[in-house]
Amino acid sequence: MENIPSILNLKYTSLNWVEPGIFRFAEKVVVVHAGFYTGCFQVTQELYQKITGFNPSYFKGKYRPVDSVSWNDAHNFVDQINSHQYLNRKFRDGLSFQLPSEIQWQFACSGKDVAEIAISSKLKTENLQEMGWFNTNGYLQTMPVGYKEPNAYGLHDMYGNVWEWCRDDLEISANDYNSAHENVKLSINASKIICGASWNFDESTVSSGSRHYIHPDANFNDNGIRLFRY
Repeated sequence: MENIPSILNLKYTSLNWVEPGIFRFAEKVVVVHAGFYTGCFQVTQELYQKITGFNPSYFKGKYRPVDSVSWNDAHNFVDQINSHQYLNRKFRDGLSFQLPSEIQWQFACSGKDVAEIAISSKLKTENLQEMGWFNTNGYLQTMPVGYKEPNAYGLHDMYGNVWEWCRDDLEISANDYNSAHENVKLSINASKIICGASWNFDESTVSSGSRHYIHPDANFNDNGIRLFRY
């Protein structure tokens, strides 16, 4: 599959194709049976405002990631981008923009390094500072996307800057299903998974398995979005 160079011809909106594969997550070998597109950057305030008509972010800047979005906000954003008439005409691949499952997010974050993906994987602090913004190098605020080094899939800011919402309830994990595309029943009120850490966290605690969970209505100023398409 070819990569998607942009959405609505805006900067920092490209998506790269991630091939299916096998990786280790939460001490279990997980098979990702189908490939998917992953946003190379966190959703910018420019794109979010272009689609929704407003910008909820606490830290303003069109190339900063949108922040202060709840899971419900993220879900509504995805619905709106999928109903955009121009994008419906442009993309005829039978796929749709979505929030990722946690398995998809963790696999994309792995950067093809299948040996170092478990939550317990250890990454050097100096490497993390080259790849993301944290409370030690981000001036206690979000920073414009794309300034840090990408992983092997070409994805920037998978660590730090803003937490990224996943579609999954907290109760859904690698122990419950073994595919990024398996149908799962989600609860409206259940706590949702967020991954990647943020500007408000210390990089010494971060790994490719960084995850947390919060209520779907929570809209903290270090919550953001990364678009997936599958």
